[in-house]
Amino acid sequence: MHSRIIELGNAPILPDDRMGECSVPEWFYHSIADYTNAETDRDEDLKWFLEIVAHIVDVAEDGESFTFKPNAKKKYFHRQYYAFLDKARELTGISIEAFCAETPYDIGMAMYKLNEAYQDKFSFYIYYQDELKTLDEWIRETDLSGSFYFGGTLDYHF
Repeated sequence: MHSRIIELGNAPILPDDRMGECSVPEWFYHSIADYTNAETDRDEDLKWFLEIVAHIVDVAEDGESFTFKPNAKKKYFHRQYYAFLDKARELTGISIEAFCAETPYDIGMAMYKLNEAYQDKFSFYIYYQDELKTLDEWIRETDLSGSFYFGGTLDYHF
């Protein structure tokens, strides 16, 4: 399967200054991606990204930057928050027999779903200030005030 790495900055990023495959840290290849590919359609990549965040951003008229709407973090994480709580409740109700695998219950999958609700490691990544983070992690940790400008995009396969 494929997803994208989207470069963002606090100021316009000139085409010659955009990230490339050499910008991607080694850990990403060891734990997430099989490979990356710079030969991708930037406009289509940004369109795909904006479909994911459309409910929390306002895009500039030129399409090269965006700002976050008020309460963007809460709006973005709303669905994930409730999925996380549902899975946590389910896990708190398992029996010792299920925990020991004496009765059928896929704890591994339940834990995967719990972690995925908190941070989807196989979705969009953001390359910002020379760091690569999941979109979820980036939204949690970044001051969302001000404008964010699009830079390069990379395809990755996982």
